[in-house]
Amino acid sequence: ELVDAGGGLSAELRVQVAHGLRRRGRPEGTAAVAALWEQLVTNARERSQSAAGTAWMGFVGTDLVEFLCVNEEGVRILSRGITEMPSGVRSMLVQSFSFGSFPAHWTTGEDTLDHPEGTPRLSTAHARSIEELLIGALKAADYDLSALTISQLWPSRYRFREQGTRSQRAADRARILNVAREAAGEAALPIPAEQIVPSLERNVIRVLRRDLRRSRKGEDHEQVLRKIEGLGLRGLQVLLPTEDPGELGLATRLGAIINKVSLRSTPQISIDEEVVEVITGARQTVLTADSAGKLARFLRARLPDPEGRFMWTFWIERGSQGLGVELSVLPAVLPAQKDQISQSPRVVRLAGEQISGIWIPSDCFGPPGSSPDNLPSDIVNLGLEEALTRLFQAPPDQAFSVYLSWTSR
Repeated sequence: ELVDAGGGLSAELRVQVAHGLRRRGRPEGTAAVAALWEQLVTNARERSQSAAGTAWMGFVGTDLVEFLCVNEEGVRILSRGITEMPSGVRSMLVQSFSFGSFPAHWTTGEDTLDHPEGTPRLSTAHARSIEELLIGALKAADYDLSALTISQLWPSRYRFREQGTRSQRAADRARILNVAREAAGEAALPIPAEQIVPSLERNVIRVLRRDLRRSRKGEDHEQVLRKIEGLGLRGLQVLLPTEDPGELGLATRLGAIINKVSLRSTPQISIDEEVVEVITGARQTVLTADSAGKLARFLRARLPDPEGRFMWTFWIERGSQGLGVELSVLPAVLPAQKDQISQSPRVVRLAGEQISGIWIPSDCFGPPGSSPDNLPSDIVNLGLEEALTRLFQAPPDQAFSVYLSWTSR
């Protein structure tokens, strides 16, 4: 009775009681924990809108997943209705199989996670249940996290380029789903087109590198560099690797060339021709902190919905293969409830790591003299151009991504 909802204990203590029962070989705690999990999923939409609700989900939810993920039966319970789960719950669930306590207790025998010595191998049925859970999460929301986790657990079957460009990651996600679809006898999904740079002929690379070496001590070094610059992104195939300051400067500029642009449209949204022209016209130009800032302001000035339900999402991404930059602009219409959307989400990552907490001051988009909100002391207060300048100083084959979104609310 202590472990069920009528026992008078908090959810956290009921999970601890269930662990105690399991250690004694008594299975009745599993049903109670399963009921707690279903309660969490049912209530998550309402509770996740508040800070207290988010904390409750994170603390209790992790405990529930840790209890249930130890066998096939528990994983099947966690998988129920995964496509309809709130995204926060689904993300927490997926992360449990790579960043939680799970790797400390189990291995697939081929995964790339860190384990204590002597970690036991999953049974076939247990492994299959986890694989199906992760595939279900990926089907539900095209999550990089789901794709990355399944590729870490079964690298021989699944490949995911975490440091790839947006189009490369989309192609990898589709390929992962197709492995499962083929096993189920279903038709394969189309693979999204990937960002590519045509290869130079080996002889051309050899000749240009020879000219580059010979010119470093002469007066024609700049002339050779201009010739390589004319190749655009293909010039990186000649320049890299290099430690010469002039060559590295050119490589950094070439690495910021926009090689792919996308502007997603929906039936709900009519995008004016000027926006289409500006976005599509950016292809094959060099993206700088200044031009990216101007483009952000250009989009910010075109929030057409006076009710504040229109949102622009602006992605700048570069993979780690010297393929240049992908620029994606995604308009969306938000729900009517104004308290369900963050005003200014922002993420800046370098090679998969967040390099700093990036705040975009309101005067980047608003009237001159506007001041940013008060920030915690551990958040670096950077303007848009300063944040992007820091990224664009990275080596040309260094992956990064910038995500900005804003509304008129």
